[in-house]
Amino acid sequence: MKRSNYNSRKNIQIQLDEFFYKNDLLLYCGNFKYFAGKRFAIIGSSPVSLIAGNIFAAYGGHVTIFEKSKGLGGAWSSIKMDKMYVPASTHIIMPNPLLFDLLKIFGVGILPWTVNPKLLNWTTKDLGPFPNVQNEYKASLSKNYVDAVELINSLTESLVKRGAKFRFEKINNVVESSDEIQINTQNGFQYGFDFLFLTAAAKIRFFKQNNSFYSPVYKCFKNRSLIFLLEGERKLGKRFFHIEGKNVIREVQTFEKNQSETLIIVKLSRYGSYDDLSEVKSILEKILLDGSKKVSFQRFEKLEYNNFRMTPSSQREMMNIGKLKMMPCFGKTQSGLLNDEELMRIPQDLALCFDGKKFFDAINIPHIAKV
Repeated sequence: MKRSNYNSRKNIQIQLDEFFYKNDLLLYCGNFKYFAGKRFAIIGSSPVSLIAGNIFAAYGGHVTIFEKSKGLGGAWSSIKMDKMYVPASTHIIMPNPLLFDLLKIFGVGILPWTVNPKLLNWTTKDLGPFPNVQNEYKASLSKNYVDAVELINSLTESLVKRGAKFRFEKINNVVESSDEIQINTQNGFQYGFDFLFLTAAAKIRFFKQNNSFYSPVYKCFKNRSLIFLLEGERKLGKRFFHIEGKNVIREVQTFEKNQSETLIIVKLSRYGSYDDLSEVKSILEKILLDGSKKVSFQRFEKLEYNNFRMTPSSQREMMNIGKLKMMPCFGKTQSGLLNDEELMRIPQDLALCFDGKKFFDAINIPHIAKV
């Protein structure tokens, strides 16, 4: 290992050790020291996967990230529009000091939060704070904000500094033996690892352990977004609306790109389609411009993709497999895991993964010293 890389890793380790001490997480810190020299495969490049990879690499693990798409980020990915990269969908992370402190260690210098996010009831036209209960998360709102492009770039750069590899290949299946985990890709390549980490959004055909086969079942969510560039003198700033009720739009988010343009990202609801463009424009004029001005949206992009998530029953089954570590979809339920019906309608929230320290439980490998 190059001396500069060694020093960089030791510096990050010191910061992480202080982070764990400050947050009463010394149990994990003691286990994570055994990551050194182990080979970690991560399927998918969502923020939670990149954060896990950064921790594995910071403690000396050899990390390889597999991504089936051309770009990194998963649901937080970006697209190129008018020679600049813009977020492909609305995105927000609820205030969570545990997550924010961790992101700062890996170079995300500003907090991923929006200025004064709003919840709009389309039926009653009531406008209130989002989420409904402001103290649902233990932090105050911040005026600093990082968009999806900055977040993914910062986490990726941090991984590259620590020698992580990225393979843009689709996983076919995973086979676990007593010696290692073997990943087989659709391109016909095979790779060997000591441990595997994935989220409920990672798509694989089957997992084989000894003579047992596990074939995860997935729910499919259709994600449709409209991305506008609004020209004009009026500055909308950084704004976020989550809209309840039967309406073609579910979320609206705005960013200032320069002095004369505002980026507007619209996530369509299950009631909306690309045929509703005139209604979308009408709603945007009402909530962003108070209905006082007609706006011509000259440049926009349509983006549609399928978002797959493992069903809770498959998540539970996969979480019991030996060297596989899984970050499940968490919700506000007594068991922590969403049921199938809730999974269809409740979005994931990155901050919720750190509520109650669930994320560290997911990547913790207490038996690693015996391997």
